[in-house]
Amino acid sequence: MAQLYDAGPRAALDLGDVDDDASDATTEEDPQTVEVFVRRMRKESRQLGDVFLAEDEAENSRRRSTESNPPEATETMPVAWARSVLADFSDLRLALEAHAAAGVGGKGGPRMPVPRLKDSRGWHRFCFGDTESCPDSSDDDEESGVETPQGTLPSVRLLLQFDFVMTQRLVAMHVRWLDACSLSRNRALWLYALLARLHKPLHRDTCAVLRQLVKRLLALPDSTEGRLLLVLAGRYFD
Repeated sequence: MAQLYDAGPRAALDLGDVDDDASDATTEEDPQTVEVFVRRMRKESRQLGDVFLAEDEAENSRRRSTESNPPEATETMPVAWARSVLADFSDLRLALEAHAAAGVGGKGGPRMPVPRLKDSRGWHRFCFGDTESCPDSSDDDEESGVETPQGTLPSVRLLLQFDFVMTQRLVAMHVRWLDACSLSRNRALWLYALLARLHKPLHRDTCAVLRQLVKRLLALPDSTEGRLLLVLAGRYFD
């Protein structure tokens, strides 16, 4: 028994140093023994590259790669302007945190009535009133009871009233709405304000929402508001 262990590890099938050009490795007949089958597989594996994709899989891989890449921006943003946008955005986030620490928007102070979390149409009316049409179907949710015909602009107190979950949900709503409409000034204001309340690190679902926002912004006509949101969604939260 000791002699078996002293001999070192052994191959399960001792094929020996048989040339790949041997007759049993090149014939098209079905292999009659395990050794012949393994020799044939060894020869075929040596003829393959390091990475191999079947024709259908290679085409699918190319298509997925093309579809996942967002359209390229037609113009390059000025570096100094982008840095200024990022600096102002960071200052805003710090100011909001300071106000939150002071109790602004907390449950102990005055709070603005808002729609229920899942009331998508109610939130659209709350944010934009009758000034913009809602892309969501009319039978999504019941009436929220919060009427703001002219819409509501985001304020510090209102933003700090939103918790982390509500902020993420509202960002997803606004990005979904933007997929079906143009980027108005009020839509840009709401997106900018909500992004200022997103906490890092982002949840993977929120990361997917921001990628969708970048793709949509690149597909829309160029505008100052669109460029500003591109810097935030594509760089600050990258």
